[in-house]
Amino acid sequence: MIRTLALLLALALAACAPPGAPPRDDPNARLQWNQHREALARVLGFSLQGRLSDGFGRSGELLWRQRADDSFTLQLRGPLGAGAVAIDGDADGVIVRSKDGEHRTDDPQGWMQAALGWTLPLADLRAWTLGLPADGAIDRLVLDAEGRIASLEQHGWTVHYDSYQTVGALALPRRLEARSAEVHLRLLIDRWAALDLAAAS
Repeated sequence: MIRTLALLLALALAACAPPGAPPRDDPNARLQWNQHREALARVLGFSLQGRLSDGFGRSGELLWRQRADDSFTLQLRGPLGAGAVAIDGDADGVIVRSKDGEHRTDDPQGWMQAALGWTLPLADLRAWTLGLPADGAIDRLVLDAEGRIASLEQHGWTVHYDSYQTVGALALPRRLEARSAEVHLRLLIDRWAALDLAAAS
């Protein structure tokens, strides 16, 4: 259960990070990437429904509502959560509710480190879920034929994007996989909804 809560906290608390520098690629791919990145940077909040699994073959249904003010509501149902888990909070603190009761923390990343001996890049995951690099150095970035990220190596993690889906005028990830030396996550997004977009300049 602790591992499950840590994975959910990592997803839900990810702060919006500015995208990194564009990859060095052929001019057409670079142009498409710049346009795609600018469009995704307008996403302030979102709602998604999908399935989250870990490297142990456990999975569950995931409902994630991320708001523009960095508050969120997240629920997990199914085997991965050994029942149902609900998390509410913002970047400064969370309340986790499960069959084991209620747990409050204002340092989720520290809580993960203390409970598990490892932690996740909370400031990066929101950007990665949208199909953007997080802020900071990028070790490797590979584009697909349509100027979207196919794979990304950043901050000790490798993120692969297996497929995208069209949501309004945006191309958003459908299936992605994130790996580090300690953690392996797979996320299948069945539905994006309630996108909160910044006004076009």
